[in-house]
Amino acid sequence: MDIIETVLNIFTHWPPNVAQVVSAVETDVPAAAPPPAPTPKKPDDSRLRKWRITQYYVSDQKNHPGPMTVPVLRTDGVVIGYASPSFFSSLSLEGTGILQNGKLVNVCGKYVPVDSNLYQPVWDYHKKYLSKRSPGYSGLMVVNDRVVKAFAYVVVPADKAGKGYGTANGFPLDPFRTVAADIGRTPKDDPRFKGKGGLVPVGTRCYIKELDGKPLNGGIHDGWITVTDTGGGIFGAHFDLFSFEKGQIHLPDVCHIWFDGIEKRVDENYTYGLHDV
Repeated sequence: MDIIETVLNIFTHWPPNVAQVVSAVETDVPAAAPPPAPTPKKPDDSRLRKWRITQYYVSDQKNHPGPMTVPVLRTDGVVIGYASPSFFSSLSLEGTGILQNGKLVNVCGKYVPVDSNLYQPVWDYHKKYLSKRSPGYSGLMVVNDRVVKAFAYVVVPADKAGKGYGTANGFPLDPFRTVAADIGRTPKDDPRFKGKGGLVPVGTRCYIKELDGKPLNGGIHDGWITVTDTGGGIFGAHFDLFSFEKGQIHLPDVCHIWFDGIEKRVDENYTYGLHDV
């Protein structure tokens, strides 16, 4: 199976020293995603657990003006398109983006050698706005203040794009319906559940109390989401909710969640991953 790996998070998928991708866009994903498990009955408040909630979205070049001089490369060095410095940084942070030429691309989790001069504007942007984060947050590998490598990308084929945003682990990414979670694949994931599907395995149906009742596409959200993927900065009590555009739905930094079996996995005082680390 030829697997195209992708990363999906806002500021959290690429923590310092963890420049790797752990979820995947499959090139031979079946036409229909695996059917989700039946929606459980909503839990009472006593069964809920505190969980950190962040959001990630599809970055779009049209929202990042500036000279598009930064090459977006495949792993073989072929240019897919060009980006402005801020868009290249955002594209790396989110892991998925739309180029000006209309191509939907996903970061593939690999670095490729690059011309330092072409990527210096991205490094300058990073130092100005993301100085507390490692260069990997902007898709860069830097040595002695010079960019030596940058993230490579893959184009998502139109027939493999799910709902138009890519596919992770066989599930179409669905805005406000799918999340990245601790699925046991990253260095920081809760070690008790590594090799066992993670703290919250792929396909798990989860309830977010604070999402319940939010307006969504002309209707009202019922609070239920599905775990589809993960990222280097998603571990423990942390969900990264996939959204279409930044700021569409506001949620508190810490929400109350539930999934079947959560009581056996974590107690009421579980805090691993709950805070930004």
